[in-house]
Amino acid sequence: MTEIIKFEDWKKLELKVGEVKKIMDKITIKLEDKSYEVNLGLDVKIGDKIVVGVSGDNLIIPCVNGRIPLIPEKDVKVGWRVS
Repeated sequence: MTEIIKFEDWKKLELKVGEVKKIMDKITIKLEDKSYEVNLGLDVKIGDKIVVGVSGDNLIIPCVNGRIPLIPEKDVKVGWRVS
């Protein structure tokens, strides 16, 4: 499900780099010591590093046009904070 969040809520997110680990019915994204499963039609492949937001136990994936996640400009480690 695609949702648009308010800028005030966006500022509260802790943005980090996650890595796509598995793609089947759901996409598994590893972030440091935790894995998240998302049921989104993202344009990704295994090993891609993408920017994700963490809000409590929820993973938020900022996307362009609903399918293309944000990617880091250079090769950074999983878990690095994006500012």
